[in-house]
Order: sequence, then structure tokens, then C-alpha cells
Amino acid sequence: MQQVWFLGALGLLLVYIVCRMIYRLLFHPLAGFPGPKWVAVSGLHEFYHDAIKQGQYFLEIEKMHAKYGGSSKAPRDVSYNINCCRTHRLHRTR
Repeated sequence: MQQVWFLGALGLLLVYIVCRMIYRLLFHPLAGFPGPKWVAVSGLHEFYHDAIKQGQYFLEIEKMHAKYGGSSKAPRDVSYNINCCRTHRLHRTR
């Protein structure tokens, strides 16, 4: 009986993870921004570069900006490279 409960919980967890991946790839408000799909699906990419490679995620973001342009997405945010988009003004003065 205990194995059935464990397998059911594991199955529900797997269904939840797959549904969350589909949501982030297709229906999330940030789904239209350029960037690697596997970065949009999970936060493991950021964890790897920050925890394992000792805080080198900012270098990876620069590589993504070089490849995908001025904006690049992560699981829950979008990173903008202001240096490559000098024609856009963030603050307008009068």
C-alpha cells in the first residue's frame, strides 16, 4: 500500500512539472521574448552558473544577449542589454 501512495505522488509531481513546462513555453506572458527554451523552462541554468560556477551567471547573460539581441528571457524575468539599444530612451527629459 505504501508503494502505491509513493508512485501516485511521484506521478502527480511529474504531471505538475510537465504542465508547468508547457505553460512557461506557450502561455506565460514572457513566452514571446527570445532566448533558449530550456532556460525559460527551469531555473537550473541560473543555479548552475551562480552556485556551481561561483557567480558567473552575468557572463552567461552577456553571451545570451550577444546571441539573441537586446532582450533575453529567463524563467521568471527578462534581461535587457541597454548598451546594444542606444536608440531607445529609458527616461525622457523635457
